[in-house]
Amino acid sequence: MTNHYPVLAGYKSTGADQIAARLVDRDPERLMRTLTAISIATILSVPMVADEIAALIEESPLYVRPRITRLIQLGVVTKGPLRMASICGRAAHVIEPSDDLLSLLARRGIDLSSDVELWGAVG
Repeated sequence: MTNHYPVLAGYKSTGADQIAARLVDRDPERLMRTLTAISIATILSVPMVADEIAALIEESPLYVRPRITRLIQLGVVTKGPLRMASICGRAAHVIEPSDDLLSLLARRGIDLSSDVELWGAVG
């Protein structure tokens, strides 16, 4: 078992888990694109659960969920108080931008809500 998460993808046992973790770590561009898209989606859209964000950015929920956990640990996004059904029917927290992220954007005078091109890149 590795404990380098969230820097590296983790795995519980050797074999398929380990191979999948190594494959995820081989594509840093996909990782950065996904982290950015998740962050922007939380700012621009109504509160959504992780699976809805995955559908919006056209990624697998199994790839997006750990990326959202990473962003929560980094303080970029947070679990909102509202819980909604995920695609499997289980209750899940909505994902919202963190207060730190919103205040950073405000301090820099960045208004993403009117950026049609940026929104097009996400959804």
